[in-house]
Amino acid sequence: KETNLAGYLTKPIDPVLLQRYLGKVLGSRDEGKQLTFYQQGLPVSLDVQRIVYLESRNHTTIVHTDTADYPVYEKLGSLLARLPDTFHQCHKSYGVNLRWVQRLEPEGILLKNGVKAPVSRSFRDKTREQVFHFLGLQV
Repeated sequence: KETNLAGYLTKPIDPVLLQRYLGKVLGSRDEGKQLTFYQQGLPVSLDVQRIVYLESRNHTTIVHTDTADYPVYEKLGSLLARLPDTFHQCHKSYGVNLRWVQRLEPEGILLKNGVKAPVSRSFRDKTREQVFHFLGLQV
C-alpha cells in the first residue's frame, strides 16, 4: 500500500517533531515545480523553491534566486501568476517567496538571505495576512 506520510506523531505531541514534519510537508508542496522563461532567446527553467524574490525594474523583472539573478522581459504580475501560492506581491515592484521570509519589519520584509523587500501601504495589510497565514498563525 502506497502512503505519503511525512511522519508519525503520538500523544503527547512533541513540538519539535511537529515542526519538523510540517516543514517536510510544506517543502514537498512545490517540489519539482519549475518556472520557465526565455533569456537571450534560450529557455531557462528554475526550481521555484530556489527563487527568493522578484523585482520589477526598467521594464524588466529580475528573478533573484539563492545563487544568481535572471533578467526577464516579462511583467511582474505575469510571472507571479505562473508561480505557486507561496509567492506574494508586497509592492508594485516586488514579489517575495514566503518560504524565504525571516520576519516582518515596519519598513518591509527581511528575507533569510539578508535582503529587505519593501512593503507599500497599499499592500501592507494583505502582506501581513499572507505571511501570518503561511506561518500558520492567525492575524
